[in-house]
Amino acid sequence: MQVGDQLSVERVSQEVKDPATGKVIRCLSSNIGIVRVVDVDAESSVAKVVSGSRFKASDMVKPVAK
Repeated sequence: MQVGDQLSVERVSQEVKDPATGKVIRCLSSNIGIVRVVDVDAESSVAKVVSGSRFKASDMVKPVAK
């Protein structure tokens, strides 16, 4: 992470399971917002909300293509 990086916040919207085993074989996600990294140290980073709200600890982030 670097200060200024933008991340897409995504939430799993559907799990696709193998009908025979019940094992999750794919997770489909929906974009729920964007955050921008404002501070980084060796163990953590802090981001500011650019768009979206009501984020949860289980949400995932992915880099936004520059």
